[in-house]
Amino acid sequence: MIARTLCFSNVGKLSLSHRQLVWDSDDGVHKSMPIEDLGLIILESERIQVTSALLQFLAEQNVALVVC
Repeated sequence: MIARTLCFSNVGKLSLSHRQLVWDSDDGVHKSMPIEDLGLIILESERIQVTSALLQFLAEQNVALVVC
């Protein structure tokens, strides 16, 4: 299976809930997606919050995280 790449450039928060990546942006967008489908996450803003639980789970699932 081909892993997905996600790129986040808006201000918001990334967290973990029920083995899913949860995105809550400052403009009210709320989305979730299964982490097992992901291979790479790119963060293009220094104002994105990432929870430590999500960081740990991404490492366990071998999902790369790039902060620009």
